[in-house]
Amino acid sequence: MADIQAEQQKVTRERRRDERLEFNCDATVLGFRGIQEITDFSLGGLYLKGDIPDRIGVGQVKDINVKLPTEKYVTRFKAKVMRKTYGGIGCQLIYQNGHEWATLNKFLNSYNFYSDTKSS
Repeated sequence: MADIQAEQQKVTRERRRDERLEFNCDATVLGFRGIQEITDFSLGGLYLKGDIPDRIGVGQVKDINVKLPTEKYVTRFKAKVMRKTYGGIGCQLIYQNGHEWATLNKFLNSYNFYSDTKSS
């Protein structure tokens, strides 16, 4: 079983266009009650862990509110559900305007996220 999970994780990583920063923060999904948890972020997407996978379908687009530590106010991201697991959903971010991208880019830069990838 562990080999199957490792292979699934490898395939998932290979399909990603952007490296993800492992980071935990609370989020809310419009239309759902309760707090969900983001476990990783990239400019291309995020993984949302919580109790909503059984109530949301692949291909659906949802608004996700997140209070990033670099921001004074909550940022609303539009995200398309790309995959579901028993514990969460993998989402691709859809940028409505440059504000969301700039906010997330600022957040990733604050963690020196890009410094390792530039030196390789």
